[in-house]
Amino acid sequence: MSSAELSQTLCVDGRRLWQSLEQMGELGATPTGGVRRLALSREDKLARDMFVSLCRASGYAVRIDALGNIYARRPGRDESLAPVTTGSHLDSQPVAGKYDGPYGVLAGLEALRSLDQHGVSTRRPIELIVWTNEEGARFQPVCMSSAAVAGVFPVQQALDAQDADGVCVGDALQTIGYAGPHDPVCPAMHCYIEAHIEQGPVLEREGLSIGAVEGVIGIESYEVTLTGQAAHIGTTPMSYRRDALAGAARIIHAVRQLGQAYEPAGRASCSSIQVLPNVRSVIAQQAKLTADCRHENNAQLQAMHGQLRELFTRIAEEEGLALQLDHIWTVPPTHFAPRCVEAVRAASAKWGYGVRKMYSGAAHDAMHIARIAPTGMIFIPCKDGVSHNEAELITPEDAAAGANVLLHTLVALANGD
Repeated sequence: MSSAELSQTLCVDGRRLWQSLEQMGELGATPTGGVRRLALSREDKLARDMFVSLCRASGYAVRIDALGNIYARRPGRDESLAPVTTGSHLDSQPVAGKYDGPYGVLAGLEALRSLDQHGVSTRRPIELIVWTNEEGARFQPVCMSSAAVAGVFPVQQALDAQDADGVCVGDALQTIGYAGPHDPVCPAMHCYIEAHIEQGPVLEREGLSIGAVEGVIGIESYEVTLTGQAAHIGTTPMSYRRDALAGAARIIHAVRQLGQAYEPAGRASCSSIQVLPNVRSVIAQQAKLTADCRHENNAQLQAMHGQLRELFTRIAEEEGLALQLDHIWTVPPTHFAPRCVEAVRAASAKWGYGVRKMYSGAAHDAMHIARIAPTGMIFIPCKDGVSHNEAELITPEDAAAGANVLLHTLVALANGD
């Protein structure tokens, strides 16, 4: 089949894709329309089992590595060549929507099935990957397995990571039967393309179908612990107080102002807080909160980072509080391979889809895989930009559009040099 004929006839089955998304959404479903499918939980095992079953039913060879990452392989005409790869994750946040992660996995599966259905072979093999613990909701850090695969930290460090109940990743993998025999580090990859929902409002507001993602913005993330003195709220004069919650409130407001000062590309947020003793009549003795700043430009990110640390120190001193800073995560901005970004743009143009280049404000496994292979991402819109929320929603039409772009991107890369 010529490239011109392929462009005109090769497309995904949108109905089949949507049915698989709805079926996956039943695993770990919540009563209010979302999912709870924490990494390596019973619900995650069910999702993995469904994926493996669908892949084997289509004749794809499945292997599992020591971190539980699943690889499904469609052969190429030249099996000696490194594969073109695609994929995403199946785990979720504790309260989540149905499409963050599974969309990329199942769009990849639909692309492979469509190649089979249309009798299209590719020069290179294509592998579809499910990454373990992308969300980082049960085990820290986020994007854990892809980081270990890319050599960011040792595999054993990932296997030893524990959840809040003291269960380690290695034991959880054994429990659900996904501790595989294969070495996870630096598998052969010609390139990697990940499809994902945008998790933001830009594509929808601009009336576009596709985001050709140029990279992932850098992140500096902290846990901030402020310690003051517990005292009675009625008997302690305002000027005598060392109120950890008041200090945290000032930090939260200042972090928000920092993000606003670096718009449109900058982000700065506080997203969780724990207060002790958390009693109505007692001044807070301790407040522990998370804070991070993000930017696509490393110089701007480091400027934000310096200001972030300064405001922590200044506010703690002004409020008479002890300050403990734990720098829990640093990720430099990731810039994807231009040829992968262009392949996504070209595939979108073939279909006449509105497309724009953009950076991701969220972390993805692609940011780590970009260390070891040329990488790109495809975004599709989500309603009102809502994600990490049971109200997360995409349309069947956008799902099919993104899968068509993924399909043609994979073919172009698998048949190229």
